[in-house]
Amino acid sequence: MAYELALFDDFVRLNFDRTVILTEEQLQTYCNLIQEEANAVLQNFRNRVFHFNRSKQREFYVRQHQQSITRLKNQLLLFKERQVKRKDANVLKLTGTLIDVLELLLDFLKTEYPVYFDCEAAVPLHYLHKMQIQLRKDFERVMHCLERCEVEQGFQQAFRSSVEPKLDGHSQRSISFRLLDYLSLLFDQVLCLPVKSDDVFFHSAFVDLLIGMNFNTGPFCKAFVMHLKQEIHALEDKHEQLQFCLSKMHELEHFAVENITGIEPGKLSVRDAALSMFQQVLFMMEQKPVVSVTAPTIATETEPLLHLNWTVEELGLYVRLLQDNGQLVNRNLRDVAKLLSGQVRTTRKEQLSWQNIYNCFSKAEMNTMRSLDSKLMDVLNGLRRMKRG
Repeated sequence: MAYELALFDDFVRLNFDRTVILTEEQLQTYCNLIQEEANAVLQNFRNRVFHFNRSKQREFYVRQHQQSITRLKNQLLLFKERQVKRKDANVLKLTGTLIDVLELLLDFLKTEYPVYFDCEAAVPLHYLHKMQIQLRKDFERVMHCLERCEVEQGFQQAFRSSVEPKLDGHSQRSISFRLLDYLSLLFDQVLCLPVKSDDVFFHSAFVDLLIGMNFNTGPFCKAFVMHLKQEIHALEDKHEQLQFCLSKMHELEHFAVENITGIEPGKLSVRDAALSMFQQVLFMMEQKPVVSVTAPTIATETEPLLHLNWTVEELGLYVRLLQDNGQLVNRNLRDVAKLLSGQVRTTRKEQLSWQNIYNCFSKAEMNTMRSLDSKLMDVLNGLRRMKRG
């Protein structure tokens, strides 16, 4: 496998130590040599990368040089920090020139070959420090923007505690190229938020933006889930709580989300955390059914029920077939589920809450069992007779 950075490796190894002293003439000679070699390396990158037959070979070639450039830049940064105490201007100029040239090579690989570039790799320290300075300035503008947009203080604090540690120049944690790109894009989007907006799909312009960008830090997910739970508990009526959860789940499931990774790879996004919370709430509601306080208690065995030797899944499939055949006209499947849960029982004693039946409707496969029309009509007619009394 070709390696294009051998001269840079030797140059750093032989010329950068604590005793190096450069004259003006040597400095100019070295700078010219570095620039010429950089041009040759760029040309080799262009000519050689697609000579490989397999994608894996191209990926190895790009990432090998990405890692070497990162290593060299980190070595030079540490050397430069030591040289500051000696105040050797020529050595500092040469070090800065070489760092800039290596950064140019790295940017070329990242821009020209993004498919093969390792975006999860750690950013070189020099580039990281430079980007963190700029991002910290942008972050303060972002927080002022959130104040201007009157974003809730709890959300502001959760957002700050999620992002600020990533911008700490003294932190020892590694930062990836992908994370820097994500933060830059996120800040740009937040700064474009309108002060007042009626065009909100789920919660607010700020929260909708974070959901759409797969924001996924623990502090913000916790703050947002707690906020939603408070909204649920503020509704005293259990049926209102149920309708709230179902409507919010529907909105989240149809939310347009960008195909990007959030701040912390592998963790639940704000959207997924909210959906998980709503599912848990619905499960608890199903385990504790609502009992009317005004209606007298009547044993369910005394009610006239239609007994079927079917599973709930089969029942959901049959109802979907009825809808596809045009038999359920102007009838919402949620209403059908509530009707069936009160008037139908299976001999297998399965759970027949309307939520369970409704979920089976949405999962039903419609390309089978087309020969059941007559049987389905018998069931529907039986239900109609029972409803009439």
